Amino acid sequence: EVALSGGAGQETAQLLAQLSGENWQVLSDEAVWEWHSGSDWRRVVGGKRYGAAGGMAQVGKALGSGLEIWRQCRVVQLVAQQGTWELILTGENDCPQSLQAEVVVLAIPGPQALMVLQASAIAWPQRLLQSLAAVEYEPCLTVMAGFAEEYRQELEQRSPQWQFLKMRNHADLRGIQLANSSPVFVLHSTPGFAAGYLEAIALEPAGELLLKEAAALLFPWLASPEWVQAHRWRYAFPRVAAIAPCLRSWEPLPLVCCGDWCGGNSGESALSSGLNAATTLHQWFQGQ
Repeated sequence: EVALSGGAGQETAQLLAQLSGENWQVLSDEAVWEWHSGSDWRRVVGGKRYGAAGGMAQVGKALGSGLEIWRQCRVVQLVAQQGTWELILTGENDCPQSLQAEVVVLAIPGPQALMVLQASAIAWPQRLLQSLAAVEYEPCLTVMAGFAEEYRQELEQRSPQWQFLKMRNHADLRGIQLANSSPVFVLHSTPGFAAGYLEAIALEPAGELLLKEAAALLFPWLASPEWVQAHRWRYAFPRVAAIAPCLRSWEPLPLVCCGDWCGGNSGESALSSGLNAATTLHQWFQGQ
């Protein structure tokens, strides 16, 4: 489900295998295609691509095993007091009002990290704030849809045997992915399409529209799903990334920012950013 390409692809796949407990395999040369217009489909060539049945979600599930995780809980402010960070939280259910920590890692989109820092009454280094302010994201609307089993045979006989379609010149669709649990499709919108639904309460109409667009290109039955889930990502794809693999500040207390917006805008850069953040903190702890 997740493709990694480029010179670091093999090393990245090995690291993901260690983190997720899954074996990441080289995908078929037929896995990724591009749509340009009409019947103009082109196979994407160059570089090996890797994927796993569980996708990137498996990495998070494996790393989160045994951890206490609060859902619907958000950090809104940082307070430095007596050599310890206090995180001010807001949320629902069992979300605590605050937490204490020796160090803080903000592994969230750059614009959100900037909002947390600006809400905190702390004189942050200007270089840190400027680096965060320069990061820009593109939004995306993602639609996951499941279809009747009667379509499975037609789907398995598709030619070519693509898994992901990149839409190069489509006004509304950015990509179409076939999940391993087919017949399940995942549709990704263009930034322009998503921008029209950033404040919308109901996303179902947008999902239906994207499915109709996909049906016109692929299979007519894509317009008639058995179930649909639509998700809005305000910070989906980094458009302008920070140059450094992670951002840090030791004053007033240790703080590190990392994510897919550091040092690039790919899966490889996201992993590299996380590793750099971990190395930075490891070196700091050793120096204490």
